Amino acid sequence: MDRQERHDIKHDKFVDEVGHYYDEVRKNSQRVVIGVVGLLVIIGIGIAIWGWNARQEKAAQSLLAGAIETFEAPVGIDAVADPNRKGPAFATEAERVKAAEAKLNDVASKYSGSDAAQVAGLYLAQIDISKGQTDAAIKRYEEFVKKNSGSLLAGGAQMSVYQLKMATDAKIVIPELEKASQDEKSPLPKESVLSLLAEAYEKSGDKAKAMDVYRRIATEFPQTSYAADAQQKINRG
Repeated sequence: MDRQERHDIKHDKFVDEVGHYYDEVRKNSQRVVIGVVGLLVIIGIGIAIWGWNARQEKAAQSLLAGAIETFEAPVGIDAVADPNRKGPAFATEAERVKAAEAKLNDVASKYSGSDAAQVAGLYLAQIDISKGQTDAAIKRYEEFVKKNSGSLLAGGAQMSVYQLKMATDAKIVIPELEKASQDEKSPLPKESVLSLLAEAYEKSGDKAKAMDVYRRIATEFPQTSYAADAQQKINRG
């Protein structure tokens, strides 16, 4: 997997969504527990309201918020020197990643099994990808999917697994994508799965099957952006 592919996967939309909702939580620390309940409903983590008591969960979420703030911190001499800056900043990307990884691991170890620890695992997977540690990232995503089957974030994590495997060897992910595309009960958007399947066939050198899938996308999902992209592929032959 080259640097650009790692960069593209690193910025998965679903992880950005988690960060967005935690930004909202951080704005009002007095209501952090209420905010996290709302967060879990919105992002669809299908987990019952916490098995721990509210104080423990609040501590876990608070620690996670700090870890995410570090993960998203600005990098550069100007950011470090800015007298008006609030929150952390780092001179180099390596320093930022090291600090964020330590804090995320702290959440995962201190509050193992909590919702906060599971979300921390998603961020740690992003760090694994940035380091080129694909297998480690896949393992984290698969663990999350196993614990949160059917949720919105689990769907995003599963799509990331497919992308990572495809970047390594497109042929190995084709059977999984074929199965997912035929599963009527799958929580994954079928047009997204088909788009990845077509790409996998292209990368594996099977242009004919790729075109078949693109035609299926254009026919079955004509109102989507996937259909427009598929039609361009079909027109180019």
